[in-house]
Amino acid sequence: MSATVNIDVVRRWTSAKSCGTIVAFAALQEDVMAMAAHLAELAEKHKSLEDRIDRAIASPGSDDLEIRRLKREKLKLKDEIERLSKATRH
Repeated sequence: MSATVNIDVVRRWTSAKSCGTIVAFAALQEDVMAMAAHLAELAEKHKSLEDRIDRAIASPGSDDLEIRRLKREKLKLKDEIERLSKATRH
């Protein structure tokens, strides 16, 4: 979904530039706001995973495999956040 949103943003921006309508600009603005909300949601999930990892590490008898799985999931979220952030800046 994220990549589709970026393509739609580019298409709407191009449309707004070529036809110069307020409607097209409003649609672009909605896409940007949706992307910002999506990034905020991903950042919240990333923070939640960080907290879970910290609690698991501090817990005696924690499952090392589960901690590794959580860390991989956290890294995937970080990569997705960075990818989307870069895509929206360009």
